[in-house]
Amino acid sequence: MIMHEIASSHISHIGFENGQLHITYRGGKTYVYPDCTEEMFTELLNSESKGKHLRTMGLKHSHTLES
Repeated sequence: MIMHEIASSHISHIGFENGQLHITYRGGKTYVYPDCTEEMFTELLNSESKGKHLRTMGLKHSHTLES
């Protein structure tokens, strides 16, 4: 999966694969959000504020990945 570096105060990288959104926060933890579409990922990637847009998406993370 390609993790895209993001210019955000809270999010460092985002990636998408197999219907799962992966977000790595500045603190180092990566959260996995299932039930994400490619369209939702593209909208997030292109949004002006990633954090604000993520909150409007209605996704809940299922688990975190070890750093």
